[in-house]
Amino acid sequence: MLGRAGLAVWARNGSCWVARHSDWTCRAVAPSLVGRWPAPIWRVSLERAKGHSKWQNIRHIKGANDALRARLFNLYSSRIIMAIRAQGGQTNPELNRALKRALEEARAHDMPKATIDKAVAAASDKNMAQLVESWHEVRGPGRAALLIQCLAKNKRIAESAVQGVLRKRGGAFETGLTAMFDHVGEVTVQVPVQSDWDLNRAEDLAIECSAEDVTELTAAQDDPDHRYFMFACPPNQVSRLQDELTQQGQRVVHVESGYRPRTWSSPLSPLNAKMLEVLISTLEKNEIVVRVFHNAPDDTE
Repeated sequence: MLGRAGLAVWARNGSCWVARHSDWTCRAVAPSLVGRWPAPIWRVSLERAKGHSKWQNIRHIKGANDALRARLFNLYSSRIIMAIRAQGGQTNPELNRALKRALEEARAHDMPKATIDKAVAAASDKNMAQLVESWHEVRGPGRAALLIQCLAKNKRIAESAVQGVLRKRGGAFETGLTAMFDHVGEVTVQVPVQSDWDLNRAEDLAIECSAEDVTELTAAQDDPDHRYFMFACPPNQVSRLQDELTQQGQRVVHVESGYRPRTWSSPLSPLNAKMLEVLISTLEKNEIVVRVFHNAPDDTE
């Protein structure tokens, strides 16, 4: 007997059912029905395929896809418009601190000048609908904490969309989870493996550029020729740090202002890790979701 679960194929193997996927194997074992009441309990286990890394630290800097870039540009356009309208139409960044910060973040993310100029011009158009940025705190599988950034016509629409995903993929809204994260700016540079770069040299550069911290990221298996170092700073200094690293001759490959876990969740079981991965993937496919941050560790139980 065969059945399908997503792209996995279930097949009966003796007393259990087995589903095999390119990334994982799931086994479901039903106990004997004799003496079981009110219902039998299925024991389910999930095994990750050998050599597969669920969260590759370097994966997120390999270049945002077009959909994510478009969402980020919409986010920064919305911030620019909101900053100008909040100050009565003031378009001079030196007289409008919120606008100055929005412009710095937009430029740090390589937002085209034409797109920035269009957002500034749109601020004076009273007929243009204003999108609202909202954040939603969610407790996911294995009690992992998630921060979900959305951009929609209003917060209620965003909350409803997130709730719809949680009903299907697991998770619930919970307040107070933001305290488990630090708001940071991150600038990542790429260096050749053959160079004399190491963490000590990166730390010296971090001190020289007034970065708060530097971490060497785990390189992806498909990129053995490079090493990556991520420099951290306050979110309002991302543009400055990017400029200083560039002036030092470093190749900046990723810039982000986001949230880094201050408190990590307990290691997830393989099943919860897979459920969390599916939840995050589903959220990121929703057009109103901009980014998702979580505090689940890389390793599993």
